[in-house]
Amino acid sequence: MAAGIALSGCTNPMMPAAGPQSWDVRAHTQDADSLPYALVNVTPQVMAVLASYEPGFAGMFTDSRPPQEIKFGIGDIVSVTVFEAAAGGLFIPSQAGVRPGNFVQLPNQAVDARGNITVPYAGAVRALNRTPEEVQQSVINALKNRAIEPQVVVSLVEQRTSLISVLGEVNTPSRFAASASGERILDEITRAGGPKGQGFDTKVMLERNGKRATVPFGALVYNSKNNIFARANDTIYVFREPQTFVEDRWHFRKRPFDRKPDQIRIGAPRLGAIDIQRKREVGEGVFDLAQPPP
Repeated sequence: MAAGIALSGCTNPMMPAAGPQSWDVRAHTQDADSLPYALVNVTPQVMAVLASYEPGFAGMFTDSRPPQEIKFGIGDIVSVTVFEAAAGGLFIPSQAGVRPGNFVQLPNQAVDARGNITVPYAGAVRALNRTPEEVQQSVINALKNRAIEPQVVVSLVEQRTSLISVLGEVNTPSRFAASASGERILDEITRAGGPKGQGFDTKVMLERNGKRATVPFGALVYNSKNNIFARANDTIYVFREPQTFVEDRWHFRKRPFDRKPDQIRIGAPRLGAIDIQRKREVGEGVFDLAQPPP
């Protein structure tokens, strides 16, 4: 009988205690020298309050608009094609022969360190932080008094700026061009091959314009407000942060959670008293693993 009482742990008042015993929790009593605790009824109102404090990207990055049109940056490779209304103009000679059209395509070129591209007879044309349409109009304005009704097409051949980096625990860490159509954070993680681990122990950090926020991967999947649009020069870092629980109050072995968070019930300590110093070392919570209800 004595051995049975000694092994019961949660029901032996003679066992040493540095935290709340199970009968104290059930009786709503606290020892001034013991570890402080509180019981909270999990009601819909309590869940709503907890949800308001849930980490998310939507609260940190409030601009929910789709990305603006991508603009040229230094190093981007640009193509320029000039059309004239008839032969005998600036670019198309009068004896042009058989041609597919009255146009000339200039060699591809990079936006230089000064932010310009060069077009014959137009000189240096500003391209940095401008859209293709804006560069086209600048070239037309420079050529309209010399060429025959010039029309210009400027296009992005190779995007070397306006990139998005996806790093960490993904299958294909990479740096790729931002999409002009507008993609969201989960889209970018998918482009990088998706997370390596299971989602319940995966977190995602987003760094943008000097701001940084971290959310659980599930917050992106289950709450669409957090799956915000990705923007040029974003850095997305995916990492795993396995959660642990105390399995034994005597040996304090830490075990990883191998279940989804909604399959873990947080309740009164089932392992009896916990030494305060040990509790600080292993974490602030003791969890009761339970199968979800059918």
